[in-house]
Amino acid sequence: QIIKTSVIENIKHNFDFPAEKKTAQYILDHLEEVTLLNISQLAKKAHASEASIVRMAKHLGYNGFFQMRLLLSNDVA
Repeated sequence: QIIKTSVIENIKHNFDFPAEKKTAQYILDHLEEVTLLNISQLAKKAHASEASIVRMAKHLGYNGFFQMRLLLSNDVA
């Protein structure tokens, strides 16, 4: 699946799942910071589990958090 929108737009239009909502909101509220965090750091700051972050990234169409973070870095730059 080829993702044609930015990570930011993808998150804004696809955060339907309650468990992913707080992580999605944290990412949107802290875009530049999130590009520097690893999954463990993001999980701690967003009060979420690493598994829920991976699920959110996959739900959005990415291979995982690492790919989503790399693409987010491009969006923010």
